[in-house]
Amino acid sequence: MPIRLTVPIVLLIGLLIARIWAGETPSSGSRFQANFKAPLKENSFRCLFDNKFLEVDSITAEVIRYNQRTTLILRNATQTHKLYFQITGRLSKGSFVLDNPSEAYASMVSSNEPCLFTTDEYYQGMLMIDFIDTTTGMLSGSFELLAYSDECRKVIRVQNGRFLVKYQERDIM
Repeated sequence: MPIRLTVPIVLLIGLLIARIWAGETPSSGSRFQANFKAPLKENSFRCLFDNKFLEVDSITAEVIRYNQRTTLILRNATQTHKLYFQITGRLSKGSFVLDNPSEAYASMVSSNEPCLFTTDEYYQGMLMIDFIDTTTGMLSGSFELLAYSDECRKVIRVQNGRFLVKYQERDIM
């Protein structure tokens, strides 16, 4: 099997195993479990950012469509936490492999590590859209990724990412 296909398959299997074992936690114990089992607030996201719990509230969400591509942007007011997901086609319920810097990728900036981290063909991610309602503008989903920063020369791992947002939508011609 070509390496190009092997890596996404291994990533998908890893994500499925992570979802099955979502109750299993790193060494942070019961506080970690309580944080992840608490209901997700509207307009927030949470994840394990390099094995550290990160929850960001009061975020804005925007879905931008242009040239057969869609970008989902999640960010807080001070811009200290930003998540970008770009996919080819329209945002819909389903899973999206983030493994191509020109077609489908994720990028993240967090005050935990003030560098721009991105996925590519070597450091990949996955975006899962669980619910989307274009009438109310509600969107929920999950994400996982390995991403690299050229400026910091560092790899991060983001696990168990979840979001629940009310989004604004716009087209760029």
